[in-house]
Amino acid sequence: MKSEEILLIDLNMEIHKKYFIVNWILNDDSFAVPGKNLFFLIDQSTKKISNNTLEISKRSIEKCIQFIRQKTNKNIVFNFFGGEFFRQSEIKELYMLLKKNNCKTAIVANHFHKLQYWENISGLLDFITLNYHADYMNIETALSIVDYLRKNSIVSVNILMLDKSFKKSRAAGEKIIESFPEVIVRFHAINQNNLDFTFWFFREKLKSISYSKEQKEEIRNLIIYARERILKLNLAEKWYQGFVSSFTRDGQSLASLPEELCLKGKNNLDGWLCWAGQEQLTVDAFGNVFRAACFQDWLGNLNGKEVKWPALPIICNRKNCNNYFDMVGKKQPYIDYNTENIKKLAKMFK
Repeated sequence: MKSEEILLIDLNMEIHKKYFIVNWILNDDSFAVPGKNLFFLIDQSTKKISNNTLEISKRSIEKCIQFIRQKTNKNIVFNFFGGEFFRQSEIKELYMLLKKNNCKTAIVANHFHKLQYWENISGLLDFITLNYHADYMNIETALSIVDYLRKNSIVSVNILMLDKSFKKSRAAGEKIIESFPEVIVRFHAINQNNLDFTFWFFREKLKSISYSKEQKEEIRNLIIYARERILKLNLAEKWYQGFVSSFTRDGQSLASLPEELCLKGKNNLDGWLCWAGQEQLTVDAFGNVFRAACFQDWLGNLNGKEVKWPALPIICNRKNCNNYFDMVGKKQPYIDYNTENIKKLAKMFK
């Protein structure tokens, strides 16, 4: 019988090892007010509310680019979250600044916005991820927006599988796949431990989701179908973040989507070595820099004196790795040889 015990998780494709990803949270939406810009709400130099957030944002982005390029020659991708409350003219300036600095641009949008929004930033976004909520978006409207965006950007659509609108959610994903073969479509179970990056408007609703046994099985099959479709059509190579390879005790390896590992319960990595920080960083709404989206290991603040570079992997202290961005990267169990375990550990490498 083949062992399913995973001993190493790593990026599946060499092309994705050439990217360094900055997951940048544009606002703290836990107390956000629609229309109010909360990006870098507090000026770290004065500890007061800043009235010049755009300039602070620009300086922080330039400092972040300089910081990364001193340590690596990888292509930098800035992946923005939380743009729902950001003034359109300002976010456009940030995209233009990144393009000027030869960076790739990406955004994760929790709703599709009106077509006018996307027209205003056309050509400035390399990658667009759209989270589709069947209860809040008409599929025909969604199709028209995806059709527009795919002409200038690489598009991925996450279908959030709502328990009360399960068939409607699945049908929406199938319709997008049928209409646009080049668009990446993934099906997501709502993870109760990972709602931090969910738009606050949906958060309370999503907390109450409970899947039936049949729905859980169907989600598993949909995720496998999405994985096979992406591989068959070579869509992963076009994206900035791809699959992970899971290497088991018996030497076998399997390409998986991060949501696949989470659904199988293979994301309990407490005590593992994690290379987050050497492949990606997370910046919060106040300029704090962390290794990963789980916010383990604060590295400094972009408005402060220094941000430290994580030269070594860190030992994970989280019960579960629930964020799909964090899951995509190198991880392995921490091995500490001693007189009690050396015989057992030696057998692993025979």
